[in-house]
Amino acid sequence: MTKTLKSELRQRATIVCAAMLLLLFAIESKSTNADDLRKKLITETRHDFGAVARGAKSLHRFVINNPYSKPIIIASVRSSCGCTTATFSTKEIAPFGSGEIIADFNTRSFLGKKNATITVSFTQPYRFEIQLIVSGYIRSDIVFDPGSISFQNVDSGVTKTLSTTISYAGSSLWKIEDIQSGCPYLSAELVELERSSKLVKYRLTTTIDESAPVGHLNAELIVVTNDRKMNKVPLTVVANVNSPLSVSPSQISIPSLENGIVKKTRLVLRGNEGFQITAVQCKDPRVDIKVASTTKKVHLVTVTFNSTGRSDLPRQIPIVFQTSLGAGNSVTVPMTVGK
Repeated sequence: MTKTLKSELRQRATIVCAAMLLLLFAIESKSTNADDLRKKLITETRHDFGAVARGAKSLHRFVINNPYSKPIIIASVRSSCGCTTATFSTKEIAPFGSGEIIADFNTRSFLGKKNATITVSFTQPYRFEIQLIVSGYIRSDIVFDPGSISFQNVDSGVTKTLSTTISYAGSSLWKIEDIQSGCPYLSAELVELERSSKLVKYRLTTTIDESAPVGHLNAELIVVTNDRKMNKVPLTVVANVNSPLSVSPSQISIPSLENGIVKKTRLVLRGNEGFQITAVQCKDPRVDIKVASTTKKVHLVTVTFNSTGRSDLPRQIPIVFQTSLGAGNSVTVPMTVGK
């Protein structure tokens, strides 16, 4: 072999080794970047449902946060097991916003110990994946009917009650010893309906009281039994507590302070019953508000802003509407003037 040929082979080997090292460095760097991104986006990657009753509504929401000034795009979510259905709340997570990956444990079609891996695929800020793990034990001997307590829409200040049947197929010695609630707005009462050698049945009556705050309520009742192996079974409770008074849009934005600018905005005030607008509080002389004195469930209110061009006047202007409703009888609409 000539010296020239040996030299060429050495050069080629050096180039190949350098290329392989660069490739390995790029892969490792990309893996490190992906791991760093995962840690920034999500803090919880595992959830154990524990022991759940057959037919129970079992959902868990993994929160994904976007700490960046550009949107994050979710391409797809998939589950490794039919025991869990995975969906996402939004495909595009806005800058500095958040979204959810929702894991729905299928307690009607599966029994026993189940595990699933949920793979979330992203296309922005670049292509990468996050894997989430869910697990749980679906009991065949305990059945909730319905599988969750859903109050749906509840008016604020109103008490509402729903019932659930809890059935146990097995020993007649089985019993429910307690119902635990970590939510101060929920109370529960238990009545035994049936006890035989093959079946024990209870009626659970759950009440959400008038002190529940406005907004979405997602809680659990824990059914405590004398089963020493798996003595606690969760029952999901959800409610949407509505304000007796709402306004849309919830805020007013005036982009310009230029003299002579006139901006009219129509507000819709909606109550759960007929009401009057009894007073309007706004101390800014540039704002004119027209309201009707009639009693009705929906009021259309015109708010007019007349700009004077002065920059020394307040840019944050609260507008307070007082009404004849009982609890929650007022609503405030913030007005922002100028950028």
